[in-house]
Amino acid sequence: MWRHLLAAVLLAAAATVPAMAQPQQVSAAAPAVPVSTFVNLSRVSNDYRIGSGDVLEIRVVEHEDLTQRLRVSNSGEISFPSLGLIQVALMTAFEVEDKVAATLREKDLIKNADVLVFVTEYRAKPLYVSGAVVQPGEFVMSQELTVSEAILLAGGLMFNAADGALVHRRAAGPSGSSAGSVEVIPVDLKPIKEGRFLQDSLRLQAGDVVVVPELQMNPFYVVGDVIDPRNFFYVPGTVLTASRAISWAGGPLQTAKMSKGMLVRYDQAGRRTEQKVDYGAILRGEQDDFPIQPHDIIFIPGSRAKTLAIGMLQLTDSMAMSAAFRIGRTYQMPDAPPDRRDR
Repeated sequence: MWRHLLAAVLLAAAATVPAMAQPQQVSAAAPAVPVSTFVNLSRVSNDYRIGSGDVLEIRVVEHEDLTQRLRVSNSGEISFPSLGLIQVALMTAFEVEDKVAATLREKDLIKNADVLVFVTEYRAKPLYVSGAVVQPGEFVMSQELTVSEAILLAGGLMFNAADGALVHRRAAGPSGSSAGSVEVIPVDLKPIKEGRFLQDSLRLQAGDVVVVPELQMNPFYVVGDVIDPRNFFYVPGTVLTASRAISWAGGPLQTAKMSKGMLVRYDQAGRRTEQKVDYGAILRGEQDDFPIQPHDIIFIPGSRAKTLAIGMLQLTDSMAMSAAFRIGRTYQMPDAPPDRRDR
């Protein structure tokens, strides 16, 4: 049966062996980014400049009937009942408060109005984070952000994140349009991956796309009489030995025949070679360990004799426990003799 299992694994591995690497063209356009729910930062800067798409809640103290919740139009205006259109783009919330109060005074509605303005939805400064992060998607900058802070907003780096990120920034076209060229800015992520502080000098802008590339992980397989037989992956450039690969699979079973192991290896042309390996001697330190290569298959067969012996032991234990239970039910313990002091 194990021969059929090994044959199936060999066929699957052969199908996944990559052909010779082909050069790839990198597009200058910003990649497609999945969009998630808008997320506001917990800290809101007082210097935030209001823009198109933002939602403002405007309250006039002691005049609840004037409370409004308004969205800023594409032209940067809000339409306030009885006040008309008010230009608020690129203003802070404090500046909008002063402007609404001044407009109420000019319209002879309220002489000394106490106005409060809150930005309840930030839509003017979208930021996109994609690639090897926990929660890729679209976020909103309610304050100035760095690359490391944007990655934290996206839940942090995945285990297969590359050592560098790319910030795609579209330059403004004529008349402030976004039809300009795309600038790609590299950012070193090694400090974050090593648990050190990243000295960010790059400040993100609205519309920036932060791309964290994924490393191409090297696959290998551990099959046969191990606890967790399956495929595994390791980071290119790291050294992974056969003994460590077996430990990743949980180690051998009791029925494993470690001395009769096999290593199946493929070259770049897809040619397969097989080599007998005494994995037991390697684990005992009697033979030199060796590094695993991408697409290697470590096969550890099972011993029929061990399987039969363990099965018999388990059956014997089960029968003994069953017999002891039956004897205990049949023969009851005799009553204890009466205490002489009771006479």
